[in-house]
Amino acid sequence: MGVQVVAEARRTRRAMAGAQGGLVVTRAGRGEDDNSSPELPHRFLTCRVAASEEEVEEERARIRRRLREEQDAEYQATLVNDQERDYRRQQKALRAARKKEEEEKAAALVAEAAADKEAALESRRCHKFAVLSPEPDPGSNITRVRIRLPNGEHRERRFHSSATVQTIYDFVDSIVCFDVLAYNLVSNFPLIVYTPSTHNCTLKDIALHPHASLFVQVDDDDAAPTAADDDDNDES
Repeated sequence: MGVQVVAEARRTRRAMAGAQGGLVVTRAGRGEDDNSSPELPHRFLTCRVAASEEEVEEERARIRRRLREEQDAEYQATLVNDQERDYRRQQKALRAARKKEEEEKAAALVAEAAADKEAALESRRCHKFAVLSPEPDPGSNITRVRIRLPNGEHRERRFHSSATVQTIYDFVDSIVCFDVLAYNLVSNFPLIVYTPSTHNCTLKDIALHPHASLFVQVDDDDAAPTAADDDDNDES
């Protein structure tokens, strides 16, 4: 056991001598160099242990620094993600608010347009009802006109054969359920569109006497005249 301790001490002295560059440990038989001190192995061991503890503490310090750096980096990444998420949430809220505002404006415009249209229709109804002559009794000089409205309903009325086409328009304009501002009256057989150029023609002169069947064609660039559901121009 004593030999092992001595051998360990000698190895320690050699290592410390090599590190310090000024001490050479030699072996002479079983003894030691005459310049060595009996306390030298212990001091070397103590230095070695102290150096090892310093290395351990430095490693621990490095680990702590690395951990703090990783934690800081993770915190910064989390902070950036939170900021980006908040930004996206704010942008989404702004888009939703903008869309809602646009929809509300569009709805307001539609409602305003509908109110203006209804006001114009009501004004037209009142005016045309006031200027429209009373319906005449049947007779040889009386023209019977049947009109199909866009909603599929039919209206029928008698007019003097000397009345103008405009009189028929006045009657259509006075109908309560009729909600079209711009339109033309059309006959199927033959297919004739009674445009404003015919409005001053009499029913007799324009061959609508003694009876006629017309339908309303709403003004629309994409719309085409459609056939009436009933048998037009049938004699009563």
